[in-house]
Amino acid sequence: GYLLDALEAKSRRLVNLALAIGGRSEGAVHSHARQALSEGITKEEIKHVALLAMTTLGFPQGVAGLSWIEDITDA
Repeated sequence: GYLLDALEAKSRRLVNLALAIGGRSEGAVHSHARQALSEGITKEEIKHVALLAMTTLGFPQGVAGLSWIEDITDA
C-alpha cells in the first residue's frame, strides 16, 4: 500500500540502520550498513546516522553504533 512507499528506499535503509543502532543490535547494524553500501549509499551518509544517534540515544550508544558501522565501511 501507499504507506510502504511513503519513504524512498535510501531513507528506509537509513531509518532501519538507525533503529538497529537504537536496538543495540550489532548484527543488524552490520547487515544494514552492508546493504546500504551495496545500494550506493556513501560511507559518510551511513556514518552520519550514528552521529545523529548520539543526540537521541547518548554518546556511548552512538559511539557503539559508529564502531559497528566502521566494522563494515572501513573493512
